[in-house]
Amino acid sequence: MSLIAYIKLLTRFSWLRRLDRGAREAPTERMHPTSREGVAEVSSARWPKHATLILKRILVVVGAVAALYFAVGSWLFPEWYFGIFWGGKFWSGAWWMDGVSYWLDLHTGLLALAVVSAFVVTLLAYAYRRLFLPFIDRFAFRLVFGFGMAILATALLDYKYARVSFGILEQIEAAMGNLKSAVQELVSFESAEQSDIEVPIDFQYVDRVRVEALYSQLEPELVEKQRTVSAGESMSGKGSVTLGPAGGDVGATRQKGATSSFERGSFSPERKCVEVMKFVLGQKTAHFYTNGSGWFARRILRTTREALNKTLKEPESSEIKEVTKADLEKLRWRSPDEPPTKEEEEEAKRREKQYTEEFGAELNSLSGLVLIDATFAVHRNPQGGLVLVERFSEKPRHIVFRVLAPETEELRPLLTKGKSKLRVFGTVTQQLSDDGVIEVRAVALY
Repeated sequence: MSLIAYIKLLTRFSWLRRLDRGAREAPTERMHPTSREGVAEVSSARWPKHATLILKRILVVVGAVAALYFAVGSWLFPEWYFGIFWGGKFWSGAWWMDGVSYWLDLHTGLLALAVVSAFVVTLLAYAYRRLFLPFIDRFAFRLVFGFGMAILATALLDYKYARVSFGILEQIEAAMGNLKSAVQELVSFESAEQSDIEVPIDFQYVDRVRVEALYSQLEPELVEKQRTVSAGESMSGKGSVTLGPAGGDVGATRQKGATSSFERGSFSPERKCVEVMKFVLGQKTAHFYTNGSGWFARRILRTTREALNKTLKEPESSEIKEVTKADLEKLRWRSPDEPPTKEEEEEAKRREKQYTEEFGAELNSLSGLVLIDATFAVHRNPQGGLVLVERFSEKPRHIVFRVLAPETEELRPLLTKGKSKLRVFGTVTQQLSDDGVIEVRAVALY
């Protein structure tokens, strides 16, 4: 074969190969865009089905957990779940937090075990998901409907068996709210003697010297009396003068200044008296009295407030106990016509004896400042001045407050009235005597 023939043969063969390769590649290039569009169409068609499948699985899992949760919970705590189903507590955050607090405070170990068990069950379900997912996918709507019926049956059973006990819980909750309100009212009542001292007060008498002496003990030692602020500018000049062989320097200074003084305004004796009364009553260094009955009433109220505070703080203590039938019996409302029990009579006698002893001990040792709010009989003292007498109590002991005050023009009209409703702020000058008299020297009357 000649060289020219051989070259022609190779050229023809290479052309055929290119043609064959082009024939094979051409369909691929033409079909490739079409295949992409087909995949996109298939993916877009499968996505709604996939989302629906996931949604069905989620509904089944949530329904199963809810049905199990409400069934077991209603069996253990029917009253609490009655509030969820029928008591309008489903949207109450405080109600749910009470349930969480119950498990955290009383059954922390069981709560931790339940969390770990739920995690293990979740892992096992994921590991063996191929065993039950086909069943869920096939009967999803039927399962969701069945779980809904189970929750409805649980709610109906709760309504039948937990309605009465839930009412008791509501009464206890209302009672606790009333206790808190009562404590606040008692605190306000106990502090009424201080809050009643509000300016302006129309004083009928003020011992200015003694008020000043008392107020000076409360006033800070270093009180700003005067402040001086100076602002000024100065101008100076200097020059030299030569006269023959003698010479010298001449200088002059000129200053302009301004001085302003600020002096603190002083309180009037009446205002100082108000501040002293508020201070001593707020610090519990002065006693407030109305009459003997009022003393016992305030003492009973204080005991009641302390008992209520103790009752309110017990649930917040670290040693939490479950409510028993005996506890519920203590909260039961008693009719006023119902006779007291033997224990209650003994407790009442013990309290009466305790209060009587405290009453006598306080008034026997009474000294210092007092504020007396009462109706006084006003008489003229043969030794000069006025005497204001209040019969404080007759039982358990005869006690009289005898207040000495000067006969001023403002107080002289009290003699014609005979009796006047006054508040007397003064100092005890004579403790309780054998004849039941406590003598007080008046500092202020209003």
